[in-house]
Amino acid sequence: MTYKKYTSDSPHTYAFGFYPSLEALEYIPQHCTAVIYNSGAHKSEALGKIRHRCLAHHIPFIQDDKTMSRLAPSENTFVITVIQKYQMPLATTENHLVLVSPSDMGNLGTIFRTALGFDMHHIALIQPCADEHDPRVVRASMGAIFRLHIQKFATFGA
Repeated sequence: MTYKKYTSDSPHTYAFGFYPSLEALEYIPQHCTAVIYNSGAHKSEALGKIRHRCLAHHIPFIQDDKTMSRLAPSENTFVITVIQKYQMPLATTENHLVLVSPSDMGNLGTIFRTALGFDMHHIALIQPCADEHDPRVVRASMGAIFRLHIQKFATFGA
């Protein structure tokens, strides 16, 4: 399959890097459709862990330097996990963190990571807001996003 740069209309997103990829394979393997790595990744012990998880969940594990150079945000990205977009609705019995119009991708990912640190697993996003599936958000969350229930709402009163 040919993968293209992420857009908000894409059916999938990407987790760039070893740690976010390991988190995706640990917490949402059912949504991971492939792991792509480049030849420079062989120097890392984490690649063996990723390969093991891919084999356990029957996820394609592909070395493809050309695709990596096209998709990766930087030269020091050695692994990309392709993730089918999914929804995890909020539970009515849990506390929620409500974010009104968060617009910065990096800040949103950092908020996700921090929320998880405070044991907040349910986050409501009030639109307009940054795309929670954008790879920059996934990267900034360091994989915390894969343990969260996130739902968008048009207005605060929705």
